[in-house]
Amino acid sequence: MVNIVAKTLSKERGVLSFFAPPLIRYALEHRFAVDKLSKIVGQHIEQINFQSAEFTASQIIRMVEAIVAETEYQHVGLLIGDSIRCSDLGILGYLLLNCRKLSEVFEKYSQYYKTRTNQMELKFQVKGDKVIMQWDLIHDNFRSIEKVLKNFAIAGGVNVIKELTGNRFANFKAYFEWPVPEDASDYQRLFGNNVSFNEPGTYLEFEKEYLEIEMWPSNPDLLSIFEDRLQKEYLLVYENKVWTKRVTEIFQSNPAESFSLEDVSSKLGMSSRNLQLKLSEEGVKFIELRINQQIELAKILIESDQNPVSNVAYLVGFSEPSAFFRMFKRYTGLTPTEYRSEYLSHKSEIPENPAGDP
Repeated sequence: MVNIVAKTLSKERGVLSFFAPPLIRYALEHRFAVDKLSKIVGQHIEQINFQSAEFTASQIIRMVEAIVAETEYQHVGLLIGDSIRCSDLGILGYLLLNCRKLSEVFEKYSQYYKTRTNQMELKFQVKGDKVIMQWDLIHDNFRSIEKVLKNFAIAGGVNVIKELTGNRFANFKAYFEWPVPEDASDYQRLFGNNVSFNEPGTYLEFEKEYLEIEMWPSNPDLLSIFEDRLQKEYLLVYENKVWTKRVTEIFQSNPAESFSLEDVSSKLGMSSRNLQLKLSEEGVKFIELRINQQIELAKILIESDQNPVSNVAYLVGFSEPSAFFRMFKRYTGLTPTEYRSEYLSHKSEIPENPAGDP
């Protein structure tokens, strides 16, 4: 039974699994490079079953290059991303539809983004009164189509957020790391005049107050079911990642120890550079892996009102509480105290013995 579930979940994911279906739909709708794409995937693209189809990195790259060559449009990712809806994200989309506030949407979106792709990462950060959502490639093997992927991700991200908020998400700014295109009409159509180029990254920026937007009536029971499914899928992402597992085990062996890259490399008997390369091959970065472990442990400790918030910093490896507070808020959008308050408030809303239970 476990093997059947594993195969089902791994099929659902694939390489850039959330990108291939809208890419092929776009090609079919506009009749762009249909024969070329069919040849690349080994069957006519009209006959593809996206529930079971998997695509290699090479196939994704060649399909994008074929469409760009035929359209002669380097920004085609915007047009593909503009078609994205929550349902295109699979289980993740249904999870987002049942979140209570936009702050929870961003937390879950970034946390489980890797269940949709092992080639890109989504970072969600709070900086002062602004919120940043930034997309980055993890591997260089997709560098040749980086602009297409990032345009797709940011356009799709805006669509998903607008769908979740009923178009209440409107006042934002989009930043791109490439020069101003000769024809910027699609950027202006999708993002209005709030667009900036030649920036250090590709990201959205908006006011922190948006985090308080409440979603359409959510269902806590469905949220729990979908998150349980995604957590299993997330584990499968790392199932065959030997070095990710070994590094994680070192972190978990002594959570209060702030292990450096050199410390972990030494314990594994290799150079720091070699460990970084092995983790990169598995789609993770050392610093992000360490921070994720600290954040998840911190959440568990904060949820227990037996642990003073000020002590949690030391328990997860920080020597200064102020540095921990900044990091926690940056990655969750809440201070540790605010997180505990929201957790306890939400917990109190759930009856201990629901009607009908014995």
